[in-house]
Amino acid sequence: RPLVTESEQLAAARDLVENGCAQVVLVSLGSRGAILATERVSQRFSAIPLRGPVSGVGAGDAMVGAITTGLSRGWPLVKSVRLGMAAGAAMSMTPGTEVCTRTAVEKLFALAAEPYDLTGGG
Repeated sequence: RPLVTESEQLAAARDLVENGCAQVVLVSLGSRGAILATERVSQRFSAIPLRGPVSGVGAGDAMVGAITTGLSRGWPLVKSVRLGMAAGAAMSMTPGTEVCTRTAVEKLFALAAEPYDLTGGG
């Protein structure tokens, strides 16, 4: 089904969790941030502000890889998502298929804001 608005996207993510299809759903909104839904909370992550040219090549893969890295380190989910957003943003700043650097990810991670709560709202 079309999920045009953020409210529709959040509702679909919550449906997946409530129906037992997933424990966690993260909806990447690209340059607009992300929405996280779990059994307990729904949260909105603001995008990390970027300067310069932006390429989406590899950004989603970098995001997923960094979230997995954070979780494998035993980090909380929210911190891992913030790392993922930083890696995705760092990839967006690289030309073509170049790989982002750890330094770039760490700098952007420092700028990644804590999410705000959407639980009960939407």
